Amino acid sequence: ELDENYLETRLSTAIALTFFTTNVNTNRFVKNREKIVAVETDLNLAANIQTGSLPSAEGALVNHPDVNIYATMDTAKEVGGDFYDFFEIDGTHIAFVIADISGKGVPAALFSMTVKTMIKDHASMKLSTAQISTDVNRILCESNPEEMFATAWIGILDTTTRIMKFTNAGHNAPCFARKGENFEFLKNKHGLFLAGMDDTQYKESEIQLQDGDSLLIYTDGLTEAHNGSGELYGEERLLKKLNSADVRGGKAFLTQIKEDLQAFVGNAEQFDDITMLSISLR
Repeated sequence: ELDENYLETRLSTAIALTFFTTNVNTNRFVKNREKIVAVETDLNLAANIQTGSLPSAEGALVNHPDVNIYATMDTAKEVGGDFYDFFEIDGTHIAFVIADISGKGVPAALFSMTVKTMIKDHASMKLSTAQISTDVNRILCESNPEEMFATAWIGILDTTTRIMKFTNAGHNAPCFARKGENFEFLKNKHGLFLAGMDDTQYKESEIQLQDGDSLLIYTDGLTEAHNGSGELYGEERLLKKLNSADVRGGKAFLTQIKEDLQAFVGNAEQFDDITMLSISLR
C-alpha cells in the first residue's frame, strides 16, 4: 500500500520532469526555428542579389532602338543556376548570353555568377564568340573541384551590318524566324559544354538579320517542363506556340509562351529553372 507522502513525492517528480522536458524541447525548437529563419533570410537575400545582377530590358540598349529585347528567368528554388545577359561591347556591337548551370540551388547560383562574369570580361576584350568560349572553358577547367559545368549560347550582333555571330556550347538550339515565316531551330553545335574538357576549341557561325526577324533562346527547363502525367512540353509544342503567337518579340511574346506553358503543366511542380531571351529587329 502506498502512503500519501510517497504519492505526493512521485507526483512532484513527474511534474518537474514534464516541465523540464517541455522546456528543453521548447528551447530546442526555438533555436532550430531561428536557424531556419536565418537560412530563409540568407536565401531571400541571395535571390535578390541574383535577380539584381540580371540586366533589365526596360530602357536597355537605348542607343539601339531597332533592337527589341526582353528576357525572363523563373527559378525552381530560391536561387537558380540559369542566367541571361546582354550588354554593349562598343558603339556597334551588342553581346547576348544565356546559360544553364548543372545542379540546383546555391552551388549552381555561385557557379553561374562566376561564368557570367568571365564571359562578360572576355567579351569586353572584343574577342570572337568562339574565342570567348574557348578561353572561359579553359579557365573554368583549371579550378573546378565540384566538377560543375554550364551549357551556354553566346551571340554578338554587329548593329551596322546586322550580322549576328554566335557560338553554342552544348546549349539548346535557339528558335529563329524570318519576317512572315515560321520559326525553326538553329541546329548549330560548336562544342562541348563549358568546364568539360580544357582543350576544347569552339567554333562560330553567323546569320544575317533583317527587319522583322526574331530569335528565341531558352534553357531546357522550358522544353523539359512536364505536366501531371509526366509528359514533356517539348520542342514540337514550343514551335507550334511560337508560330501561333500574334507578336514576335518583347514582353508580350514571352508572356504568351509562359501562359501556354502554365496551361500545359497545370499544378505540376517546377523542377528546373526556366529562362528565355527574345531578340527581334524592327
